[in-house]
Amino acid sequence: MSGTTRPARYLWLLLGCAVGALLSFSSSSRVSAGGEVLAAAHRRPTVVVYKAKRQLLYFENDILKRRFPIVLGKKPMGTKERQGDNRTPEGEYYITNKTTQSRFLRFLGLSYPNLDDAQRGLVSRIIDRGQYERIKEAINGGAKPPWGTGLGGYVGIHGEGEYRGFTRRHRINWTEGCISVSDEDIRILYDFVAVGTPVLIFP
Repeated sequence: MSGTTRPARYLWLLLGCAVGALLSFSSSSRVSAGGEVLAAAHRRPTVVVYKAKRQLLYFENDILKRRFPIVLGKKPMGTKERQGDNRTPEGEYYITNKTTQSRFLRFLGLSYPNLDDAQRGLVSRIIDRGQYERIKEAINGGAKPPWGTGLGGYVGIHGEGEYRGFTRRHRINWTEGCISVSDEDIRILYDFVAVGTPVLIFP
């Protein structure tokens, strides 16, 4: 797929879900976000990541607005399967939380593990049935899934911090499974997206 092609098949599927997820947040979430959630619902942001191309694309209302170079986990091939495998997930996710209190300047948490990840983990006995059900409940409710299971967690999009310069200049995959953009770019992206924004990660 070329860099200018819109991922229509996934976008149309998720954009409707995104609006529903955004509207499902309580009024207190909207107040604490200072109108950010409502503004995002109007703009309909979507983040699309192409691991092989090392690109993060930012869409609004199905229109490509920005491209950002990225780096990935130390073992970028294949999807994340368990804690400590240093792989970046692949699949359909959403932003679960945002924080500026990060050693990587800004952090946008992802809804890893999703239901597909949890199903694989259950079959391979990395997690048990109880953990699977808790992940399922969180995902179905548009919340943050448990991050303390054998599948791993704390996966997100963040800046460089102490690795400043690696993303733009060296393009070295140095994360433990997250997606890193430059410190300059994470400031921009952080302001673009809200909790609930869909994130599609392709191989």
